Amino acid sequence: MHKIKKLQTQLNMANNNREYQLLKDQIAATEMTNSVTADEVLEELERIDVFAGEIAEAESAVAKARAEQEKVEKQFAEEEPSLRGDLARIEAELKQAEAVLPDDFKPLYHRAVNARNGDALAPVKGEYCDGCNQKVPLNDINKVLVAEPKPLVCRACGRVLYVPENWSQK
Repeated sequence: MHKIKKLQTQLNMANNNREYQLLKDQIAATEMTNSVTADEVLEELERIDVFAGEIAEAESAVAKARAEQEKVEKQFAEEEPSLRGDLARIEAELKQAEAVLPDDFKPLYHRAVNARNGDALAPVKGEYCDGCNQKVPLNDINKVLVAEPKPLVCRACGRVLYVPENWSQK
């Protein structure tokens, strides 16, 4: 605005038509620039309003998530002692069950447990290992069925295989 007033003052003091027309064109260009700038400012203010709404929604979501977190933490704190007790009981039961394993089977079992993070056993379902869905040769399944003392290990995934009591070849 200050520039336009200065140009209008110069326009009033113009010495000839050419100078007058140049100043008039300069005023028009400056007014156009001001108009474009004003439009851009209004657009940015609208974007700020939109962002303010999105920020309010995000803050609401954060508050909701924090409330949910506090709820879960409280629930965990209430259930933790019971869960720790269950874990200790289950670990003791596991040690008792592992203690009765035949001595020649223990190294194979422990190697499978270490390799599979506790997922060391897999039932045979039909003719397939339930751990990796690879076909188990019928000859190997028959060895387990006749209770051959050597344990059966899946050739694909390394899990120790067992045949469930209700096993069928289908």
